[in-house]
Amino acid sequence: PVPTTPVPTTPIPSNCKDDYEFMCANGECIDVRRKCDRYTDCSDGSDETPATCPPRKCTVYEFACDDGYCIDNRRVCDQYNDCTDGSDETEAACSPVTTSVPTTPASTTPVVTTPIVTTPVPTTPVVTTSVGTTPVGTTRVVTNPVPTTRVVTTSVPTTP
Repeated sequence: PVPTTPVPTTPIPSNCKDDYEFMCANGECIDVRRKCDRYTDCSDGSDETPATCPPRKCTVYEFACDDGYCIDNRRVCDQYNDCTDGSDETEAACSPVTTSVPTTPASTTPVVTTPIVTTPVPTTPVVTTSVGTTPVGTTRVVTNPVPTTRVVTTSVPTTP
């Protein structure tokens, strides 16, 4: 076998603004905010490679796509591929999550309960006072146990 020797590469001089631009592998300059945004901006794709964009740890509010990107949890299982690899719409991502709750032995500490006692409210008989009789009926004043008074008129059948 013939030994292979790596071909030395000549660094491409950067015309990019250090603080504002990212230099693509082919020498192009793109806005630094476009690097690792899941869209290929460099014509050679070098702004979205794993070497350029190492996976980051997603927050608790994000879903970790299988391709290393993070998306908002609310975008998982919305019938739209938000992860470039579609991992946010897979059966594994969309199946219900089951969690086990650790069980503890039953407590042997006695529980003190206080009985609820209901005292009946005393009732006072209704007082009916006849005020007068008219050909139409009898007018009465009815006084309820609470200090309210109302007038009730009842019809009396008339005989021809």
